[in-house]
This record gives sequence, C-alpha cells and structure tokens, in this order.
Amino acid sequence: MSNIETLGTRIAKAMIKGDEVKAKADESTLDKVCDEVIKAARSGITKADLKPLRASIVSQYVGAGNAEASANTQASQVMRLVKVAANLDKKLSEYHGINTVEEGIATLEMVASAASSTSLKTCYEGLAVPTGDIASDEEIAAESESSEPLASEANEIGHLFSEFLQKAFDNGHTKMEIAQYLAQVSIDMHRDAS
Repeated sequence: MSNIETLGTRIAKAMIKGDEVKAKADESTLDKVCDEVIKAARSGITKADLKPLRASIVSQYVGAGNAEASANTQASQVMRLVKVAANLDKKLSEYHGINTVEEGIATLEMVASAASSTSLKTCYEGLAVPTGDIASDEEIAAESESSEPLASEANEIGHLFSEFLQKAFDNGHTKMEIAQYLAQVSIDMHRDAS
C-alpha cells in the first residue's frame, strides 16, 4: 500500500469514526481530518497524489458501508482541505493569499478553528472561493477537471438521513437511542450556531 493510500485510509477512518461516534468530546472528526491533511502537506504531497488519495478515501469510506455518493462528497470536501493546506490549487491559493505550504496550513487551521466551522462540510465551505468571482476560461477548464462534485450532484438531506436511520437500525440501535442521539446533536448544533 502506498503512502497516499495509507493517508487515504487514515482520513477515511477519521470520517467513519466521526460518523459512528460523532467524535470524542475533545477531538472532533474535523480535527482528526485536519491533522492528517496537515501531516500530508508537510510531508510534500503533490498534485500527482491527489487522484490516488481521493480514490483511497472513497474506497475506504464505501468499504465501511457508506453510500458511494456520500463517499464522493466527503472525499471532495477533504480534497479541498488538502489543496489549500498543500498550496496545490491556483484559484484557492490566490483567493486566500497562499504562497507557501505553511501559509496554506495556517489558512486551514484558521478556517477550521473558526466558530462557524463545526464539521468537515462547514470547513470545506469556509475555504471556498465565493461564486461571485468571475473565472477566466483557463480557470473554468481547470475546474472542470476537478474531482469536486457540483452542488446539484449532492444528495438530499432526507436521503442521507434515511441512510443513517437504516444503518443505525441495522447495527441494533433502538428508536429511543436514535431519538436521544438526535436530540443531543440538535442541542450541540444550536449551541454551536449561536
């Protein structure tokens, strides 16, 4: 197994554990993923490593019983974090003023630690280039080769929730356990939002 596949495995496991346990109190899924991304950036990950890394994350995530669409979405979110931290995407680097890997890592850490970044998705969104910017033909061509899905390709929240419920039932959880978990998640989300 290559170093990139190993990295993909560690990132996917951090996401999977976060899905199953909703992360330990002192270390969230986002923290774990960011730690792995920062290690990869500091070790010299390159553009050539991006596709094998993404494939490894998807493979591990699907192998853990998650839907392929969900795995693709999660992998795309991680890839943006990698591209920023390792200074591998011209458009993202220009927008965030990143010239070095250390500046990329600092940007990732700043966005991940912001009060609005409570999950991989919110960090991913926080690192996005605003859509109001007009891209050149060159940038559009480069973006079309990107592995990130379009917003129109994202699964509906109701579908994702029904998958969660089915997995919870398949793993022996009762309706009461699920309801208590959802109540706690709701409380945590409201607390984080304020």
